[in-house]
Amino acid sequence: MNEQRFTMMNLASREMVGNIRDIIEIVSTVELNNYGEGRFQNGPTMVEFKPTEIESEEQTFNVYLPINEEVSGEGNDGVNWKWIPELDITKVLRSRVPFDEGIETKLEEMKSYLQENSIPYEDRLILLFSKIYEEYWVDMVIPYV
Repeated sequence: MNEQRFTMMNLASREMVGNIRDIIEIVSTVELNNYGEGRFQNGPTMVEFKPTEIESEEQTFNVYLPINEEVSGEGNDGVNWKWIPELDITKVLRSRVPFDEGIETKLEEMKSYLQENSIPYEDRLILLFSKIYEEYWVDMVIPYV
C-alpha cells in the first residue's frame, strides 16, 4: 500500500447505473463505445463508486477514460460524455491486485490501515483497470483527508 497524490488528465467521463457484479461488463462497454476516428485510450479505465453501496442492487458508477482528445456529447451508445481536463486528489491510499483475486480482502486491509492510523477517509473507491496478458489488474485508490 502506498500513500500518495493521484492525478489523471484528459478524461472522458460518464455515469452508469449497475451492480458491482457487472463491473467488468461496464468497463468493457465503456472502452468500446468511446472510440472514434483518431481517438484512442491512453491509460487505464477508472471506475469510481461508494463502497458503502456495494451491497445495493443498483449503484451509480462514475467511469473515466483517459483519451488523447477532448470529447463531449453523445457516445456511440446514446449516453452523454463529459470532458474533465484534470482529476487531482491530494491524498490517496493505493494498492494493486489481480481483479479475480483478493479485491475484498485488500479493500478491508486498506480500510484497516487507515483506521489504525486514525486517517479519516472518504466514501469513495476508485478502481483503475489495466489489462495485462488478458487478465485485468486493479489499482485500488481510496481518497483520504
